[in-house]
Amino acid sequence: MTYSMKSFYSYNLSKEIGFSVYGTKGKPIIVFQNLEDYNLSYKDYMINKDIESLVKAEKILIFMLESVDNESYLNKNSTQHQMNKRNEEYERYILHEFIPYIKSEYGVFGQFMLLGKKIGGYHAINFHLKHPDVFDISLTISPILNLRHLFKEEFNDNLSYFNSPIDYIWNNNDTWFVDKFRKETFIFSTEDNEDNKESIEDMRIMQEAFKKKDIDAIFDYWKKGDRWVDDGQKIFYYLSELQDKGMI
Repeated sequence: MTYSMKSFYSYNLSKEIGFSVYGTKGKPIIVFQNLEDYNLSYKDYMINKDIESLVKAEKILIFMLESVDNESYLNKNSTQHQMNKRNEEYERYILHEFIPYIKSEYGVFGQFMLLGKKIGGYHAINFHLKHPDVFDISLTISPILNLRHLFKEEFNDNLSYFNSPIDYIWNNNDTWFVDKFRKETFIFSTEDNEDNKESIEDMRIMQEAFKKKDIDAIFDYWKKGDRWVDDGQKIFYYLSELQDKGMI
C-alpha cells in the first residue's frame, strides 16, 4: 500500500501542518484524528487488512489530517470565542488550502467523504452539514455533536451555536442545504452502553432532527460483541456497504 507523509505552510493557521496519505486513487476520504489517537498514523489505530485492500484496489484514497484541537476546543486556557476562531481558521485551511492542494496534486474530482471518531467525528459531521457542496458522505463514530460537552458550560459566544451541530441543524431550513442533505449519505455509529450515554442521547436528538426534515441517514446503536471488535472492523463494514451501492 502506497503511504506518504506531507506538509505545507498554512497561511490561515500561520504554521506548517502535516497530513498522511494512503493510496493514489479512489474516493477521497478525509480522516480527522481523535485526541487519544493524536499523532498516530491511521494504520496504528483504525486500518486493517480489509481496508488496506480497498486502498490497494484504488477504491479509496485516505488523507489523515493533523489536528489543531489542542489549540481550539481542547485548549482549556482559551475562551469560547478564541476556541471558535481557531476552529474557523482550521475550517478555512481545509476548504481554501488543503482541498485545492489535494485536487491539484492527486487529480481528485468530485466530492469528498469525511470520517472521524469522537472529536474527529465532530469535525466530520460539522464540515458535512456546513458544506454539502464539498462533502457528500460522512461516517462518524461516537461523535461529539454538542459543543457544550467540550466547553463544560453553556454558550457565551454566537459562534458556539453555529458550530454545534445538535443546535443549528434544527433551524437550518434553507432549501439549498436540506435538498442536498436528502441526496447525500450520513452514517452515525455509537456503542450502546452505560459509559456512552452522552453520545447515545445526542445521536437520538440528531436522529429526531433528521427525521423531522425528511433526511435519510443511518443511526446505528450497537452492543459490544454484536458485530465488531475494533474501529477498523466497523469502518470496513460501512465502506463495504458504500462500495456495494457504487458510492466508492
